[in-house]
Amino acid sequence: MKRWAIPFLVLLLLPGCAERPVLVAGSSCMGRMMAALAEGYAERYGKAVEVQLGGTELGLLALGEGGCDLASCSRDPEGYGGIDAFAVAVDAIAVVVHPSNPVVSVSLSELRGIYAGEITDWEELGASPAPIVVVGREAGSGTRLAFEQAIGLKTSARHAQEQNETGLLRTAVSLCPGAIGYLSFDYAGEGTEVRSVPVEGTLPSEGTVRSRRYPLTRRLFLCARRGETRSETLDFLSFCRGGEGQALIRSLGIIGIDGEGSG
Repeated sequence: MKRWAIPFLVLLLLPGCAERPVLVAGSSCMGRMMAALAEGYAERYGKAVEVQLGGTELGLLALGEGGCDLASCSRDPEGYGGIDAFAVAVDAIAVVVHPSNPVVSVSLSELRGIYAGEITDWEELGASPAPIVVVGREAGSGTRLAFEQAIGLKTSARHAQEQNETGLLRTAVSLCPGAIGYLSFDYAGEGTEVRSVPVEGTLPSEGTVRSRRYPLTRRLFLCARRGETRSETLDFLSFCRGGEGQALIRSLGIIGIDGEGSG
């Protein structure tokens, strides 16, 4: 069994046990990165780290209730009391469509209209007439909240389909010629099943994300309880933000926090 496949209920029961691994719960879009960091840390230091996916909100909930040591968070956790947030990577939210979709670019206002339910046909965006199938993440997803905030959506997005995992959203878009969705841009670049669409004329890349020219940019965080003293937790956090962890993150095609500050 892979380390990140531990059932969520087990995480809630383990904190009182002695000699347990560091437990990380949260964002599914950070799952690939966290699994690699856990494996790299175990290989380097011989210490186990367990990673559980389930979404940013569930991770923060588990952290607050003592059910995990660190919460992986794909949005700014501002507003949650009693925690400290540490940036570990920089990310962009890619807008993806089916490869057969000819749409050239979308603006923030057009995305806002699509996800508000006001733009419903691809013809309104210069493509052939066809209903837009709006795909998104479930309530509680950090990616969903970050996306809604970035496009200026004042109400909750209106989705025809909601997926509770990044890979499932990608698959849903790949199977539907009229679909549009959003996900971390490193996932969007895997294979040819979906196509990233320029937003405001710009595609996400390391250069456009670092310069903030791409408009849907965010930081990814690991959150700990304020005043955390457990050495195993602090050591893994330092590894993720230090040279070894950042090199591992970059090897995955994900942008590290170099020059992004320490918050």
